[in-house]
Amino acid sequence: MDNSTTVCGRTFTPQLIQHLNNMLIEQPHISHATLAREVCERLHWCSPKGQLCLSSAKVALHKLQDLKLIQLPEAKSLPATPHRLRASGQPLPGIEKVPCRVDQVRNLQLHLISGADDSLHSLWNDLIIQQHPCGNAPLVGAQMRYLIGSEHGWLGALGFGPATFCLSARDCWIGWSTNARLRHLQEVVGLSRFLIRQEVHCTNLASKVLSLALSRLTDDWQTRYGIRPLLVETFVDRSRFTGHCFSAASWMRLGTSMGRGRLGPQTPSKTPKDIWVRTLCSDARQQLQKELPKPVTPCSLQESLEVGNWCAHEMDGLDLGDVRLNNRAEAILAERWKDPTASFSASFPDWGQAKRRIRPYRTETFGDQHGKSSQTAYGSHYRKDVCRAIGLAAAGHKQPELQRIARNQWPRFHQPSRKSGLFLHSLLAYRPDGIPLGVLEAKAWGVQRSIRTTPEHATLSLLMRRKACAGWRL
Repeated sequence: MDNSTTVCGRTFTPQLIQHLNNMLIEQPHISHATLAREVCERLHWCSPKGQLCLSSAKVALHKLQDLKLIQLPEAKSLPATPHRLRASGQPLPGIEKVPCRVDQVRNLQLHLISGADDSLHSLWNDLIIQQHPCGNAPLVGAQMRYLIGSEHGWLGALGFGPATFCLSARDCWIGWSTNARLRHLQEVVGLSRFLIRQEVHCTNLASKVLSLALSRLTDDWQTRYGIRPLLVETFVDRSRFTGHCFSAASWMRLGTSMGRGRLGPQTPSKTPKDIWVRTLCSDARQQLQKELPKPVTPCSLQESLEVGNWCAHEMDGLDLGDVRLNNRAEAILAERWKDPTASFSASFPDWGQAKRRIRPYRTETFGDQHGKSSQTAYGSHYRKDVCRAIGLAAAGHKQPELQRIARNQWPRFHQPSRKSGLFLHSLLAYRPDGIPLGVLEAKAWGVQRSIRTTPEHATLSLLMRRKACAGWRL
């Protein structure tokens, strides 16, 4: 295998796949969790909260197995009883004198379930198990649960979870590409449970609760998962419900599902349902349509050079509009790679061959002929450069503190009436988020008071001082 493979929005290089296969050979009974952790660490696959995306990595491993790139060990036998919501066995708490109009309900509010340790977690389960059509079916993935409370008692419950992977009506309405969907799907939240207790009959209560939930969902979801949702979706079974409460709460009906479920199997297995969506900001569709760059995995220079055919690896994914131009560009790089220190013309037998090689790629004509900028055409090379240089930016270091020390400890180097003293020229490395990584290089020099220079030397010295005091980036 010479080309990289992209699954679950992550790029698996041939080196990484070979590393996984070596682990499987050395440890035949290695667990899927261990392999998923290795993948996350190698690809720097983390959530916005900094947690390893182990579940997504396991899905990626199974897709690699479907592509016959790896062979996973057999998973341990699943438990006889699948995971389900657990009932507490206690009767539901009663409710008292619920008004028939929502504006008469006293102290209507939502209570966020903080987790399995929350004292009201079992009550949420009991309400859903006993009165919701889904019964004890569990919520999967990221989730947010609320109880609908009031002075009259607990009136119902809501549950939010991840969005559907593929949904034709929603995807057409948003207008996003496959790449944009894979990048932004985590910003879409699904309303997977919505229950108003059967004994509660209160006009407009459902639409009021939906408004209360959406008013706080954005902040609550971001606090828990570090992601700010832009859109909420849900499904309504028209054979049981009308969905009027969603219309009253300003939701939009997009169409009908295909009945394939959240994972989208080819054969419909569920009842078709109405699709309703609600945007959480005015430009939600525009933000979901944005094409984000592919995740970059840092790669050391040594690791890049150890690739067998470096030129082919560097130009992997090159698109110049013509396969002949792609091959010629790779051939040029191979000639240059023989002696990287030589000039371009010296890389070829004579100037005529060098000129013929570079003519099709002239900047002033290439873009007009092929409709591509150089950065777009050579995107593969640019991305690999980013992988090798990710996280590093150099900046000059100013030296007022060092000059203050010099005045005290080395007075012969200090002239109060002139711009002189002990100069420090340092090169620092920073991560993109501003965290310093260390000093790459530092040079110091001083000018003695007795030194007399010519005007030419004085000009050069002044330029050196200006350069030493200014900051710059690489």
